[in-house]
Amino acid sequence: DSRYLNFGGISGTSGYGIRDNAGIIEYKNLDGDWASIEGVMSVQTFTASSTWTKPAGVTKIRVKLVGGGGGGKNGGTNAATGGSGGGYSEETIDVSATSSVVVTVGSAGAANGGTGGASSFGAYLSATGGAGGLEYNQSGAPGAGSGGDINLSGGYGETAIQTYSVGGTGGSSYFGGGGAGAFADTTAAKAGTAYGSGGGGGSTSLTAGAAGKAGIVIVYEYGGSS
Repeated sequence: DSRYLNFGGISGTSGYGIRDNAGIIEYKNLDGDWASIEGVMSVQTFTASSTWTKPAGVTKIRVKLVGGGGGGKNGGTNAATGGSGGGYSEETIDVSATSSVVVTVGSAGAANGGTGGASSFGAYLSATGGAGGLEYNQSGAPGAGSGGDINLSGGYGETAIQTYSVGGTGGSSYFGGGGAGAFADTTAAKAGTAYGSGGGGGSTSLTAGAAGKAGIVIVYEYGGSS
């Protein structure tokens, strides 16, 4: 064994203690064997579709992902609703025998009621995108997560306020709120702000709805054994 910090207060090669083994913190357990102290080693964030490749020493991962947000509907005769938020899913995965996984990041729903794309991490977990906004006082369905330890739906796009010609705000996602709707003839609709959130709806004067926000996949990487 290499030298290490002994819990008795001295440096040595026997007894119980901890050591740095090529960047992995290890402790000597009751059987006298070295074992890794599990902790987050690194984080990979994907804002575009790609492939996750396991770094050396990683044994488990925690994946969080959200589908793309729907686009706000264009206004006209009436103000329109905002796009709905993408779904969310989260899962812990043992990757001891896995080297890589295909990552898909859901696209943003286009302005004028486009539906957001689905995000996924291989076949492990996924989340659909939010539907685009609709006319007048109807909201499209939000996206939904599936396959994870935690699965959530996004928020509905808000309906318009016709009395004041205000477009609906885009639906929220796990990561935050959507874009504001257009306000009468003074403020244009805003695109989704948080990953997976919906875009704002158009008004009767500033008719253009705004795009949603694309999804995201985040992979927290852990080393050692739990």
